[in-house]
Amino acid sequence: MSDITIRPALVDDARTIADIHIRSFLESYAHLPKTHRAAQGGLEKRLRLWKRLLGDPEKTTLVACQDEEVVGFI
Repeated sequence: MSDITIRPALVDDARTIADIHIRSFLESYAHLPKTHRAAQGGLEKRLRLWKRLLGDPEKTTLVACQDEEVVGFI
């Protein structure tokens, strides 16, 4: 297993971050009745959100990478 590295997120990371965001939301809140309905169409909405956030110089997002693949964010 390779080490995890942390780096600033790039706008190019937006799709991967959005995907992780949606998957973690579904996993965390699967027990709630409205979770899957709330997540419908969520990837495109989250993608727009993350592109906006990652393009804002006032915001900081870090990503965790393993073998140069984004596996988490904060």
